[in-house]
Amino acid sequence: MMDVLRRNARSPRPWKNGLGVSEDILVADSPDPARDPAWRISMATIESDVPFSRFDGTDRLLMPIGPTGLRLDVDAQTRSVPQFGVVAFPGEANVATKGVSKPEQDLNVMVDRRRATATLTHHYVVGTSAPPVAAPGEIAIAVALSSTLRHNGELLTVGDALLLESSSTDSLGGFGTIAVARIKPLAE
Repeated sequence: MMDVLRRNARSPRPWKNGLGVSEDILVADSPDPARDPAWRISMATIESDVPFSRFDGTDRLLMPIGPTGLRLDVDAQTRSVPQFGVVAFPGEANVATKGVSKPEQDLNVMVDRRRATATLTHHYVVGTSAPPVAAPGEIAIAVALSSTLRHNGELLTVGDALLLESSSTDSLGGFGTIAVARIKPLAE
């Protein structure tokens, strides 16, 4: 059975620049606590127009969860990202939110580009079926983005995640949206 990573079991932590908060969903173990992990999947709450933290050597994927999406300035170019759309940018980029008038949430995937690659997609769940599976050698999670989904009959809240396996007899049901984040570690 797949592990359920409950949102209510996570604690918010400040961003690296101190201007926002995130909840880590799943983070690679790091032998050196002073070094950023090889990868991280998190949810962030954005309460106003703020610059993002800088992460040199990191590739980032961001998916707005709220219905209005997000507007971002990425290296002085404005990008409008719709709900469940994905924007990719390097961690070295100057990124800031633009036009935030109420708290917004987004899903983030960050990978050290020397150690991993990542994808972030959204999928609609209609009825009951098997959840997505992880490919051999990858770490994958499905994050509930709707409060109408169930895992093996148990209700999921927005932000709950399933640690995907390569095969499963689990079921995912209801009507709503999930995000699937896949991390592929690179050979060192």
